[in-house]
Amino acid sequence: MKKKKSNTKYIFLTLILILLFFICGLAANDVISVKKYAKKEMTVIKKAEHTDVDKPRIFEMDDILYSENGDIYEGFKDAPGYSHYCSKFDGTGMAVTADNKVYYVDGKLEPRYLSESSTSAVISKKADFVLYNDEVHEGCVYDAANDQKITICEDYFTVYDSAISSNGRYVAFYERESGTIIRDVQNPESFTTVSKKDLDAIAVSPDGKRAFFKNYDDETYFAYSYHDGELFEIARGNHFDFFVNDECTEAFVSDIYSTYFYSTDMETGVKILDDDLFEVSCQKGPYGIVGKHSSNMIADVESFKGCILETISKDYYFDSPYKSLILLEQYSSNELLGFDNGTVYRLYRDSDSDLCIETMENGHLNSNKIEGIDPFVRSYTTCDDLSKIYYVDRDGNLWLYENGEHKLLHSSPDLHSNIQYDSFSQRLFFIEKESLYSIGDDPEDCRLEFENADYISHNYYNYEDFVVFSYKMEKRYVRVFGNYMLFDS
Repeated sequence: MKKKKSNTKYIFLTLILILLFFICGLAANDVISVKKYAKKEMTVIKKAEHTDVDKPRIFEMDDILYSENGDIYEGFKDAPGYSHYCSKFDGTGMAVTADNKVYYVDGKLEPRYLSESSTSAVISKKADFVLYNDEVHEGCVYDAANDQKITICEDYFTVYDSAISSNGRYVAFYERESGTIIRDVQNPESFTTVSKKDLDAIAVSPDGKRAFFKNYDDETYFAYSYHDGELFEIARGNHFDFFVNDECTEAFVSDIYSTYFYSTDMETGVKILDDDLFEVSCQKGPYGIVGKHSSNMIADVESFKGCILETISKDYYFDSPYKSLILLEQYSSNELLGFDNGTVYRLYRDSDSDLCIETMENGHLNSNKIEGIDPFVRSYTTCDDLSKIYYVDRDGNLWLYENGEHKLLHSSPDLHSNIQYDSFSQRLFFIEKESLYSIGDDPEDCRLEFENADYISHNYYNYEDFVVFSYKMEKRYVRVFGNYMLFDS
């Protein structure tokens, strides 16, 4: 499931404008204090019990690491300046750069120190290999499974201009002696020359045969695809952000004026939008290549066919670069997306206040009202794939709609209308009698989670599906893998 970003776009732009205005009014030596002030302080109010989880996932929030097993690590919280966190697709491993030092962290939350004098590091998306520069700025890959450092470049190396494949086998980068190359990590003497030019690598495929690059030359940005032993120009413009798939066979390339789509079976990129691409939504991702908010994103999908393209003002359904994009009519900010093997589902409330599901498949849209739900439901949400829809009716009854049937989960005149589905625990959270409760799909599976709670907030997008709630507008909390954290004022 992915919440529509229509509200987020405007919040994002507003915050950028406010931040720019604020910084412009500060003296240069005040900017650092703004960075430190921007960090939220968090206090553990209720600690989760440790549970044994095979390969637990990690979540980072405000420089605190949370493990799916219930553990917390706060060792990076007081690091000066900004820290960077780069995660695998499944969230079970992470590369951390804090105080110019690089670490590898897995779900055990026992950071392994790799190097100092480093400003960034990235982890391969499907394996535990960390790409970083060491103390003498040589390029290195850390093999976590074997606790081994592999030197891949003895030249001056920068991570942000380089890319590592999702399996950790290949690295694309520039070195002065050979040019832009793709090197085999398992056999560093083996490499393929892409170009003698200094190109910035965006992504490289798991077999090392395809990659995306960009460079800046004569006041123009160029986007390139490397495949079949040749380098092809995709597009040229003012600046480029990339959305690529893991196999490096497809990409959306976007600047502030236009968006191009490219596939390796095409001669060049095709312009599909006269607009900047804000986000791509698909079944798996995309995820930031170098961090959560990276301008270059990668998705673990075979093809972008059937994805949703979001610009600042409009959303589109993408089926083929040779077909017109299908504009999605926006009814409200609370529109939810689900993906299932090439089919897109959108849950929304239409202009008559009816809950509807729109199905998008093979370039066609079909919208149907959900029967049996009265108009003007107080709130609604869904699980990841939209197969289960939860809603609160006007009488304060909490329902589950699944497989065409409606099941009453809970009924109370004190039930608050705000509800939220936590995809990590796979439970629905709601407020009743100034307390936070959760419930499964069985009405008997209802439990008290936290006392002194009267409102669930949906505006904290950085916390994904974790539940953020407050009490009397004075205290605000977030629940992460069973831990309850207080936002310090």
